[in-house]
Amino acid sequence: MNRTLIVLAASLALLDPGSLGAQLPPQAPRALVQAAPHLTAQRFLLGLAEAGISGGVYLSADQEEPFGEAPRLHDDDGSVQIDVSVAAFADGHSDWHVANDGGVVNLFAGGLSGPSRVIGDVACDEVSFDNALLAVVQAIYPTRVPAGIVGSMSGAPRPLTQRMTLALHNVTMIEALNALVAQVPGSTWLLVRHDEGAEPYDQLRIRTPNGVVHHVGFPLAPAISAIGR
Repeated sequence: MNRTLIVLAASLALLDPGSLGAQLPPQAPRALVQAAPHLTAQRFLLGLAEAGISGGVYLSADQEEPFGEAPRLHDDDGSVQIDVSVAAFADGHSDWHVANDGGVVNLFAGGLSGPSRVIGDVACDEVSFDNALLAVVQAIYPTRVPAGIVGSMSGAPRPLTQRMTLALHNVTMIEALNALVAQVPGSTWLLVRHDEGAEPYDQLRIRTPNGVVHHVGFPLAPAISAIGR
């Protein structure tokens, strides 16, 4: 059964405060509420990732920034319901669309819409994160053999030991990515739209909590990824 994306209003005043509490992880740093209106989408999701909340962002190449450290927040400010932090981001970024897919926070830059095409089924059983990501990519682009999925890192990260199992039926690309990062809390997927060439394309990478950024080794045509303008 498909997950349902719940699109939030771009203003705190329009958000039902109780609409997300039962679906999103219950707690986020209180300090993130104050910081959220001033953070970029990537920095905001890194702040959520530090609290063990997975997410994803779709943005244009000129909005992308390196995956750096999470924003510095006061540790002694306590925690709040996650919907409060998410609403604070939406309140400060009226041109962004915010969505919740079963507890994974999604941010879509203005001008870029959510998924529209079902990619089909994704299945893997007790495999590594990279192999699970490969299964998702092969479902997105079944006629092309990926050039590879590699991890880049800084420092010496702890190994990612989780074994991944996916049994997804009739899902969109975003639903598949959300199901993947949901299994490793604090993971973030990043889909970047490039318009500089003759044909626009999307580039996909995922940051896991051990600091590794997993790159898909080839571009995804928007017609394939089915996330158009």
